[in-house]
Amino acid sequence: MKKRIPPDIPEGAFPKEHAMILEFPQAPDVQSMDAPALTAYLEQLRDKIAALDAAEPKNMNSDAYEEWGAQHEELEDLVDEVLDRLDELVLS
Repeated sequence: MKKRIPPDIPEGAFPKEHAMILEFPQAPDVQSMDAPALTAYLEQLRDKIAALDAAEPKNMNSDAYEEWGAQHEELEDLVDEVLDRLDELVLS
């Protein structure tokens, strides 16, 4: 599977070893969202994870990699929360 480059970052614009850390706004309250909104938000989260993956720092022992990993984990946790909420809506 080919890695996706975010549309606002041209391919090859920065070397992977100088990867940037992406900032994301505060997450919405998934408990108040309906299924279509959750599905759209899930797609956005997956796009952000793909963008973050494309910017993975090369040096796994660096502070940048540690911060990258924390952001990646936060996004994955949000995906899990959205999937759990979608399951709740389907089962109710």
